Amino acid sequence: MNQQQRKIVQLSASDILRFLITDDPQLDHLIIFQSGNIQLDMTEEALYAAVTAVQPYDKFQLNKLAKLLDVAHVHHSPKHMVTHELVEQIRKRALQPNERRNTNDKDNRN
Repeated sequence: MNQQQRKIVQLSASDILRFLITDDPQLDHLIIFQSGNIQLDMTEEALYAAVTAVQPYDKFQLNKLAKLLDVAHVHHSPKHMVTHELVEQIRKRALQPNERRNTNDKDNRN
């Protein structure tokens, strides 16, 4: 299947954080068992913001970060300062129950 036919899924900072610190079966399946017809994209800024939002008490899984970096396309983007307010916003969205999350909502810093 060529690249024009692949569906592109842009991961936000909250999507990345949710994948790294929770057990979300839908997101885990999307990333771990990534199909050939989906291209996962994220920006350096979103990755940086998500990793910065990890707290010492989180169940951070390094193997999930390795898998994410293996399957997702990382696009260069300027990185801005990650403020406490942004971390709180990312964490709030990442930790919302699935039924309350809107996948079209994006963090200020994708």
